[in-house]
Amino acid sequence: MDSFEKVSEQPEAKRLLRAALDDALAHAYLFHGPPGVGKRALAKAFATKLLGDEARVERGSHPDLYVLEPLGDQIRIDAIRELRHDLHMRPFEADRRVYLIFGAHSMNEEAADALLKDLEEPPSYAVIVLGWTVRRCSSTTRPPSAVPSGSSSPARSTSRPSSTPQPRRS
Repeated sequence: MDSFEKVSEQPEAKRLLRAALDDALAHAYLFHGPPGVGKRALAKAFATKLLGDEARVERGSHPDLYVLEPLGDQIRIDAIRELRHDLHMRPFEADRRVYLIFGAHSMNEEAADALLKDLEEPPSYAVIVLGWTVRRCSSTTRPPSAVPSGSSSPARSTSRPSSTPQPRRS
């Protein structure tokens, strides 16, 4: 079974990711939307497509997969420093290394600043996926200004609770 088929939500986002896999991958992807719309499941399905080993991606044990989640209520600079160190290692088994940053909205300012350089100029083999949770009445309702814009910006996919999401690429 296709790893995307296991994700029932976000048909338009899945279509865009399939097209990216067929044509040309971006160096980074931003999945943003409210809690519970399938951002994490879609990110893992995308990682499975890139790395080709669903069981190890699901377990988080693939050597070319790096998963970062907040410790407590934030992602701090030390965690980003560790990720940046790993980012410059070549793939072990696959053609790419995949970095899933869940809870990217919880990066403190130092952590976001530290990640910015690598978001703008990542190694050619790296694919970074930022999971950004949008909450109502919150200062984190929009992706950070630290996310670069222009040709080096990540592909964005807005995840919505409705059955017809409206992903966009900026």
